[in-house]
Amino acid sequence: MTETSEIEIRNGSLVFKAPSVKNDYNGRYQCEVKNEEGILLSRVARLTYADFNPVISPNQVPIIAVEYTWVVINCPLKEFSYPDISYTWMKKTIQNFEFVDPNSMDTFVSLDGYLYISEVNMVHAGNYSCNIMFRTIEGNGIYLGDANSSAEMSKERPLKVNREEVDEIPFDIVQGFPKVFPIQPKLKQTVDFECVAHGRLPIEYSWKHNDEDIDVNNTQFKDRVQFSDGNRRMKISHLRLMDEGNYTCIATSGVNETSKYMTLEVKGVPVFSVKPSDHTGYTNSFVKLNCLVYDPASPTTHWLKNGKPLKNISDQIYVGSESLILFSPTIGRDEGIYQCSATNIFGTVYSSAAVIVKEPNPTSGSQFLHSRNILLPIVLLLVLLYLQWS
Repeated sequence: MTETSEIEIRNGSLVFKAPSVKNDYNGRYQCEVKNEEGILLSRVARLTYADFNPVISPNQVPIIAVEYTWVVINCPLKEFSYPDISYTWMKKTIQNFEFVDPNSMDTFVSLDGYLYISEVNMVHAGNYSCNIMFRTIEGNGIYLGDANSSAEMSKERPLKVNREEVDEIPFDIVQGFPKVFPIQPKLKQTVDFECVAHGRLPIEYSWKHNDEDIDVNNTQFKDRVQFSDGNRRMKISHLRLMDEGNYTCIATSGVNETSKYMTLEVKGVPVFSVKPSDHTGYTNSFVKLNCLVYDPASPTTHWLKNGKPLKNISDQIYVGSESLILFSPTIGRDEGIYQCSATNIFGTVYSSAAVIVKEPNPTSGSQFLHSRNILLPIVLLLVLLYLQWS
């Protein structure tokens, strides 16, 4: 890409100035880095851009709730995918206009914007409105979306609370919970689990993974798990394949206990178990680079040199799925940046190594030269036999 009045390359970053959906910026981008040793390709990044265009419901029908039951209020603005949007709720009464406390044990704001009230009381009556805002990227003040309209508030929706005789207050985890965000988590991502129950307060929450308690001292999740909102929200960072399985939320109210679970599957780009390493080879020998990938999704692997795909050349180069061998490398021709790429349905990852070729160190003594001349053909023969039978 070349710089224009709308696009700038700044210290390795690609900057779009005053973007608009009218600009054709959506697509896939890849960075190419070049120095005297060769060319290196980055992972592919995908850019999707959309206008902030809230859709407001024309009629905000009042919600009628019975005291000591529970209620859920949806945000009438157009829903965006987590984590692009943050939601806050406001409640207006005759006396004041206040924020709904997301940390209160009787209210809970989900990452998808829904407001849950676990035990409705007369104090919850009022007019509710939700405010949505684009999240900033890494705290640098750059919004995901149109900077000219980074927030919007919905129309008010009335909640009326009736006082009636209730024989029994049902206690259970709200249907649809536990939830996980993002819905399809990938390796190394941070995921948020949510759980909300309705019934008489106070309600206590705890979590299990495959029937084992999850806490900050759990060996598997140590230094990766955080709890908030009275344990109703659990955050696990740097997701691993071993984190797959059943996650159970347990809610307790007095002597009553209820639980529900969800099954988590971890997907993602391939993971290198062995990466190629920088190598200095000699013209009278050979260079071997190894690349092993762990991925149940059966990825495809390729080798590149200075950003260009490689193929087998008889007596010169062998290109395999797990290794690359340069036979009798030459200075200049075989030097450069080599990359192993692994691709599955979630994307492509790269691992790189630099190869330098030198002349062998001069060594005196005819006995050494004689031994070297004998051993080199034997080594090359063994390598070729191994490749044929493997």
